[in-house]
Amino acid sequence: MSNILTCCYGADAKSPDEDDNDDDFQPMLSVILSFLGLKLRLPCPPHPQNHQTLPLAQRPKNRKRSSLQVLSGTPSMLLEAKRKGKKAKEKRVICATCGQEGHSRASSKQCEKHKARRKTTCALKRKSVIKTSLENTCKDPDFVYSIRFAVKHVRDVSYAGPLFANYYMLWLLKQGKGLPIISHDLCYSMFATIAGTGNPDEFLMAAFQQFKDDIQIFDPENFASRGYMTLISDAAKQYEEAVQNHLMANFEKKTIQYLFVRFFDAKDEYYLGKITVAERKAVAHYVYNQVVEIST
Repeated sequence: MSNILTCCYGADAKSPDEDDNDDDFQPMLSVILSFLGLKLRLPCPPHPQNHQTLPLAQRPKNRKRSSLQVLSGTPSMLLEAKRKGKKAKEKRVICATCGQEGHSRASSKQCEKHKARRKTTCALKRKSVIKTSLENTCKDPDFVYSIRFAVKHVRDVSYAGPLFANYYMLWLLKQGKGLPIISHDLCYSMFATIAGTGNPDEFLMAAFQQFKDDIQIFDPENFASRGYMTLISDAAKQYEEAVQNHLMANFEKKTIQYLFVRFFDAKDEYYLGKITVAERKAVAHYVYNQVVEIST
């Protein structure tokens, strides 16, 4: 270290440690050049942040210019390069079925062994609906008459069945009876009673007798069974689903709305005056919940 100081400041010069307050000291140009030459001759220690000692993820990356960056950057040239790349990619596609280029599978219309994804049911390619009469479709008059008769019978029973079902529910309430669970068996029993078949219970038969007396235009002969009870069973199943979806699912909402309307009507005996709309709704909810708890 002393040799280095001697080389830098000379033999007679003072080191900086001997006199730290010597502000007038200015090294000579030859001393500076000698110090720089010494620094060049000394071995350089490895830099602590050399990229060779850093992990691979932290090393600086040598980014290469892409083919799009080599271009001038104009939109037209970029689009042209994309088109060429797309066409070159399409040309390299080879079909595994026919072995030709330009498509990858047999579902393409370019394939010689083209296979449609959906099988055609018939040679008729027209997909629009063609309306025609039953006489033009079927040339057998007896078969046409049988179809018409079956459709008419099922339609009549399907209309009269729900009317009797509503009457039967009201009749039970009037007699002080509980309402039964809506099921396919119950709906089929009511529809079969309209058609004059089945084995209805005493309540159902009594309600049907009262229904015939109250509805003068109802003629049981027009709804008598013609041997199509399988179709009647399907109609009863559809009626059960309609009741489940439209009546039972909305029963609570519609009942609360009915109570709210009665509480809002000034001419009704249950009119609630001098309260707000929110309070009327709260009272309607409370009344419904109380009735449900009592009935259960």
